[in-house]
Amino acid sequence: MSITWLGQASNHTEARAAIVDGFRSVFGREPTQSEAQFAQGVACVETGGQYDATFYTNKVTGEKIFSTHNWGAMHCRDNPPCPPGCFEATDVWQNCFVRCASQEEGVRAFVRVLYTGRRSPVLAAAATGNTTSVAGAMQQTGYFTASIAEYTDSLQGCLERAARALGESPPSVGR
Repeated sequence: MSITWLGQASNHTEARAAIVDGFRSVFGREPTQSEAQFAQGVACVETGGQYDATFYTNKVTGEKIFSTHNWGAMHCRDNPPCPPGCFEATDVWQNCFVRCASQEEGVRAFVRVLYTGRRSPVLAAAATGNTTSVAGAMQQTGYFTASIAEYTDSLQGCLERAARALGESPPSVGR
């Protein structure tokens, strides 16, 4: 079953539904609770908890970029100029970020980037239910460059907020 979105997912309940739908699209199966929780937690960290309603800022030009449908701060190139389908914004430094045509496309792209190909160890770590293991797999596969402790803390905070909103128990930190 596919969900048709009329607006942007901007809260934990709407985001979970979008993540589950995106996961089904990519993997052809239901995600486990842990797989859905970690995908949602990463999306929460990367969008500041705004999910599809987030915006990016280009600190060089001052421009705010909306409606990118980029749930994972996914890059298409490290250094501008940016190719078609991408936009320039500031993360830690200036990067080219992926722009998706819709929320559905953005969630599918995010799930693929997070859990497939060279990042399949992140999916395996998500199955453990351990936040430190997921953050470690993400760092080892190049998803982020912050310290594992810093990312783990951010991820666990998002996981706990989403779990409270959804009436679930959050994954463990397990350091």
